[in-house]
Amino acid sequence: MDSQLEAVQHKIPTVEDKIVRIEQDLATAKQTNDKEKEMLVFQLLLSLNNQLSGLQEEKNILLRGPAPSRSHLLEEATRKATIDAVEIILKKQRLTITSIKDVGVRLMENSDTDSAFFEERLAGYDDAAAKLFLQSTMGQQVQQQWAAASREKDLQACLNMIVPQILSSCHGDSRKYWDTSGSGLRGAELRIDCTVSDGPCCPAHVVTYAEAKFTLVSATDQAEAVGQLWQRVEQLSSDQDMRDTWTVATISKDHVQFWYLKRSQHACKCTPLVSFSLSTTSPGFQMWHRWLASTAQALGYLPPELPSTISFGNEQRMRATAKVCDNSSKLESSSMLHGKVMVFLGKLSDNSAAVAKLPATDALLKQEENNLSKISKWPELTGSVVVLRGVGYTKSSSRPILILQPVGRLIPYCIEHDALLTLIKQFACIVEQLSVRGYLHGDLSYYNLLQHVDSDDQNQDDQGMRALLVDMQTLMPLHKAAQAHFTTGTPLFMGLNVIRKQGHCVSTELETLMYVLVFTLSGGILPWRHLDIDDHNLSSVKCGVMTSASEFFRRVLAYVPKECWDVLDRLRKLFFTPDYRTDVTCAKFIAELHL
Repeated sequence: MDSQLEAVQHKIPTVEDKIVRIEQDLATAKQTNDKEKEMLVFQLLLSLNNQLSGLQEEKNILLRGPAPSRSHLLEEATRKATIDAVEIILKKQRLTITSIKDVGVRLMENSDTDSAFFEERLAGYDDAAAKLFLQSTMGQQVQQQWAAASREKDLQACLNMIVPQILSSCHGDSRKYWDTSGSGLRGAELRIDCTVSDGPCCPAHVVTYAEAKFTLVSATDQAEAVGQLWQRVEQLSSDQDMRDTWTVATISKDHVQFWYLKRSQHACKCTPLVSFSLSTTSPGFQMWHRWLASTAQALGYLPPELPSTISFGNEQRMRATAKVCDNSSKLESSSMLHGKVMVFLGKLSDNSAAVAKLPATDALLKQEENNLSKISKWPELTGSVVVLRGVGYTKSSSRPILILQPVGRLIPYCIEHDALLTLIKQFACIVEQLSVRGYLHGDLSYYNLLQHVDSDDQNQDDQGMRALLVDMQTLMPLHKAAQAHFTTGTPLFMGLNVIRKQGHCVSTELETLMYVLVFTLSGGILPWRHLDIDDHNLSSVKCGVMTSASEFFRRVLAYVPKECWDVLDRLRKLFFTPDYRTDVTCAKFIAELHL
């Protein structure tokens, strides 16, 4: 056994050296945007990591006592490595390629080809404007690049030139275009090549988008393209939950296809493949130009219905300038003012930034108003939670609106890791300060844990960030929160005991912060993200992932930067080893928040 142990110990540093070299190759592949090499290198890296894990496990077994047979160890290590490598590689791409294609196949099978439907909705073709663009210096340059394109990336570069020009000629400055192929609007979850937005670069303002594929000839090409578009619909629907339909496009070097997608996936429509070239005589180019010239409403987009000037206090006025979010409800747009949380950003008469919030019901508004009034008397929380500046009204509605300060923004996925840990520590301190007062927040979701934005420094860097807790509607006394069967919060981030309806406590609040940390580091990916609170699988899936080191690596750590693996694994062990715990304190939690 000594010789066997010695052999294993000799192999471990050899594999570790290989991992270092492969990680360097992976970084080079990413820098050069060589996707094929990146995937191959990533597969090799996963294989080596699993080989290292197997060797370390074998070493531990040999140190503990009589060793199992060599063949058994090799068989078990190979089995685990194969399962882990396949599933991590596929899930690293947000969903498996097969899943995206299957979604696309289902949409193609259940959709009607209906060119007349699009003819009725798209704007008329402006031949003069199209000729003016194509005959310009830029237009001629793009035509040459498009004809010479040999990769999907070349088409993307051309889109970056074509779309802004057409949008500008059709809509002036009211319609915006972003190249989001590198990151997506919400982190790295999904990459879409062409995004057209009405207002700020915010998911709540996306009008339409397109996905570029080098070819769209085969059924597989078409299925993967529309599957990709559907994933974007699913991703954005939580930010535009009034919206039910999307008119989007897929484009290749020689073809274009338009899709009318519905969230329900029923009664979707599409055009047949239309031949495309950068020519005014091309049917595909004419439809593409009409699509970009169409109104937002024709493309299925409902512009945020902003209230006019909001009045409150001593004739102070606030003009709402943009809809920030609308994540709380699945009601229809007809119920927008009477059953939905609406949040607007605006300026007060003293030119300071503020937020106007219209809760879903008058009862909830009164509840939040009372909670904010209570918190305002706790000096230790000054600047860490929102403050009620006043209650306002609009001319078009008799319902009161809460005017809140300071202003916060969502924590970006690209935040520096040390800065993110600092923010999570600050939120843990807020949890402790609330508990000392005898209260819990009850809904510490990613959307309520904001980065404080100073009114005079909208572009402050990560180092100057401060935590800002919002949405005090769910604030509750500790004794009430601890009651069995009492549930509140966002299912994606809920502590296990809360899902099981066994009550909230400080420990479950800290557990929620852990899930928010994972969510941010992974770009919005959690293994249970598609399960709701009523789904009996939510509790078992979350428990299964968090209690198993191998499942945690395979389904969580695979999505986060390697330098953050240790801190997340320490937090997992804090709450789930040897068994699930509900006695974690703020001090213990904060002590683990370091790289």
